[in-house]
Amino acid sequence: MRLQFAALVLLIGTVSCSTVEIGDHTGASNYEGNPKRIFILNQLDNFQHKSLPEDFAAAIEPAMAKCNVEATVYRPNSMELDAEAKLRTAVQLFKPDAVLSFQLTHRLFKGMSIQNESYTVTLYDTLQKRQVWHEEISTRGQMGFPYKDVVVGSLLADQLLRTMAADNIIKTCPPFPPE
Repeated sequence: MRLQFAALVLLIGTVSCSTVEIGDHTGASNYEGNPKRIFILNQLDNFQHKSLPEDFAAAIEPAMAKCNVEATVYRPNSMELDAEAKLRTAVQLFKPDAVLSFQLTHRLFKGMSIQNESYTVTLYDTLQKRQVWHEEISTRGQMGFPYKDVVVGSLLADQLLRTMAADNIIKTCPPFPPE
């Protein structure tokens, strides 16, 4: 009985819950644009959350559609020899007026598990040929509670869109329900 209880405690202690935290974010003060076609370069890492890139992609496209923004998510394959050419082709076919990209900036390990990952998210206006917005996003693990990656992916999509709307980057979103 003690062995079973110890195994249960160990199992619960190794399962983590994750949150998404929005850090600093800023938009260009003179930005008058309103992106209608956003190409999302999904470089989210799947080391901490195995399905985070896919779950984010599944959540962000319909969320942007509610704001009257057409979005497509492109996940590059780092093992392809012609990855840059495929990316250029995908951008040319979609014809975006903005590109949203993720860059992993920080990863904190505790033992063999990741406790925190941080990303810089940048929106580049292709018509004005300049960066118009960026923010810092962190995913953080918390010990003791079960989680599902799909929650992290949809939470990330929701928080990202809320922040872009609050910063007056995407101006066509309906009011968001309270968090």
